[in-house]
This record gives sequence, structure tokens and C-alpha cells, in this order.
Amino acid sequence: MLTDRLFRVPSYRVAEARAEAAAPSYVYEFGWHSPIAPNEAGLPLGAAHSIELPFVWDTLDNPDCLRLTGPQPPRSLAAELHRRWVEFARTGELPGGVPYGAEDRSVLVFGHEGGAETGLVADPRAAERKLWEGVDFG
Repeated sequence: MLTDRLFRVPSYRVAEARAEAAAPSYVYEFGWHSPIAPNEAGLPLGAAHSIELPFVWDTLDNPDCLRLTGPQPPRSLAAELHRRWVEFARTGELPGGVPYGAEDRSVLVFGHEGGAETGLVADPRAAERKLWEGVDFG
């Protein structure tokens, strides 16, 4: 619920508001689950906020990154995410993604279902998103 309130739903709302803008907006989600449990409760980080950054910058060998990802993060996922971010920075288009719109709400999911696969998903978590309709975050 906290992820929806702080990150997911506000991001969706900004993308929806920009749907008619001259430049397209893309939404992506990073779903790979880190096995590292850096807390006293022994709970793994999972797909925590900003866990994708070592993958984006392809810095999985950095010791500081390994403390977040563990010793065997999927290198193919890092190569793919890094390549797509570079291409987006270069062209303004996200390879494999489509501009976000209120009709299909397509999201490019990296590490789909917690694994290493990537795929375009129409309106992921639609039921949860709909629970937030009409809720004012102001």
C-alpha cells in the first residue's frame, strides 16, 4: 500500500496527465527481487525503491552495489536495462515500450514477476490502481 501511495499511483497520474503532451511519457517498473536481507527482521529487500540503479548504470560489480543485489544478480537484466536507458537518453523513445496512455496503461516491466524477464504489460495491477481512483493526494 505504501508503494502505491508514494510511488506507483502518483507516477501513473503524472503519466496520464502528460498523455496529450508533445513528448511521450513512458512508464517502467523494475520488479526483480533482491535476496539481500539487511535488517534485523531478516526480511529481503525485494524490489525496493531504487534497487534498479546498479542495473541502470550496469555497475553490478561495484562492492557497494553487491550489498544491495547480492552476489549473483542477473547480468543480462543489467545489460538490457542499461541499453534501453542509453537509447532513451539518445532518442527520447524507450525501446520495447509504448507511450503511456489512459486507454491501455502499458508499462514496461523489467524483472517481471520477480525474475529476469522483461515484458510490456497492459495495466499491471489494475485492481489496485482502481482502488485509488478518486483519492486526492493533495
